[in-house]
Amino acid sequence: MKKKGTILYSEICNEQLQDAISYIMQAEKLPYGNITLDDLLIKAQLSDLKIKDYYSAEYFGAGAYIFFDKGTPVYVGKAKNFLHRFTSHRSIDVRGHWGWNALLQKICINRLGYVNKTAHTRDYYAEALQEAEQYEIVRILRDDDSVDISMIEKVLMRGINHIHPLWNGRVKRVKHDYLQKTIAELI
Repeated sequence: MKKKGTILYSEICNEQLQDAISYIMQAEKLPYGNITLDDLLIKAQLSDLKIKDYYSAEYFGAGAYIFFDKGTPVYVGKAKNFLHRFTSHRSIDVRGHWGWNALLQKICINRLGYVNKTAHTRDYYAEALQEAEQYEIVRILRDDDSVDISMIEKVLMRGINHIHPLWNGRVKRVKHDYLQKTIAELI
C-alpha cells in the first residue's frame, strides 16, 4: 500500500530529472505538522513494533524528502531513517552549519522579517519551526539499497533549485541539459 506523501525511487529513477520533478510537484503531499508514526511506517503494523524497531530504517524508510510551502519546494534533505530525521527537525539547534538551520534562517528572514542573521536565537528558531509546521512534504523512499541516499538528495536538490530556488543554503548551479538526464544517469 502506497502512503500519502511517498514516492518510490524506482518510480522516478528512469525519468528525465525535469519530468521527475514535475511528478514530485504534483504528488499528494503530507502535512508536516500532522505527521503520525503510521504515516511514516512502511512495513508492519505499529502494534507489532518493538522499541528497537524504531531505530530501523526497515520500518520507517530512508531516502530524500522535499518540503513545500504552499506548493513551492523550499528545502531538500536526506534521511537514513525518516522517523529520526523528522523528529530531529522538531528540535532547535542554533549551530549555523546544521543543514536544517538554513531553512529556519530563511523562514526568519523571508517570512518573519528578522533580517539580522546574527540575531537568530533559539526563540527566533522556535517561531520559524512553528511556521515550518505548516509545510508539506513528499518523501522519495529508497527501494534499492544500492542507491546512495546522498546522491538522491544532491540530484533532486540541484534539479529543483534550477527550477525553483531553494532555501537550503548554497546549492551548486547546473547547466540546463542536467535536467534532460535521467535520475539514474545522474546518480
